[in-house]
Amino acid sequence: MRSFLTFFEKQRIEKFMDDPSPALKKALSGEVPGTRRIATLVLTSADDKLTNYALLENNGQIYTTMADYPGILILDKKIKDGLKKTLADFQDRSMFSYNSTEATELERDGQIFVKKGDKWFKKDGNEEADFIRLLLVDFEFAKADLVLTQAEGIATMQSAPQHNVKITFKDGKSVEFSVWSLPNDPEHIGMKLMPDGFFIASKQLLENFEPKPKLSEKLQPGDQG
Repeated sequence: MRSFLTFFEKQRIEKFMDDPSPALKKALSGEVPGTRRIATLVLTSADDKLTNYALLENNGQIYTTMADYPGILILDKKIKDGLKKTLADFQDRSMFSYNSTEATELERDGQIFVKKGDKWFKKDGNEEADFIRLLLVDFEFAKADLVLTQAEGIATMQSAPQHNVKITFKDGKSVEFSVWSLPNDPEHIGMKLMPDGFFIASKQLLENFEPKPKLSEKLQPGDQG
């Protein structure tokens, strides 16, 4: 909604028609064919004041009126594309609402990682696992490309999941989710947030799902490869 309102706020009037012709007034009133209402916007301010905009298209031009102005306004045609919205455009596509700094333990596909101080380690070992911190931040702020209904999610994610993750926090609460690969869409993944949240997200979200090779594990000068 914020981005939509910013887009609308930036629109500029192309022409002020102080004295529109009777024919144009009649056309825009709907008395004769040829005018199409492409949008009606009703904005409510903090003091409950209503502002209404009826956006009308006639002969390739976009028209509207404005309070306290007796004439008719012609708007930039670009506003038409910006008004093409579906319900998905206004959905909250955030998948998680946790604070990654509050996480104390993460279980990923049977492997358990714990936070000691400000660093992450494999449980029962001293091997540092900094990628867990990155993973947590990635998912904390991730946005889904598509929010699915429960029926759509079940139909999409019928096979065994590729990954299972459980995150536990200081207060004892936890978040669990599973990840599916999508054979017909290699650029995206399916996700189920327990108990019944289903999403399609970019595969790039898995960028920090595995540890990156350390420099010492990479090819050294003189190695063949």
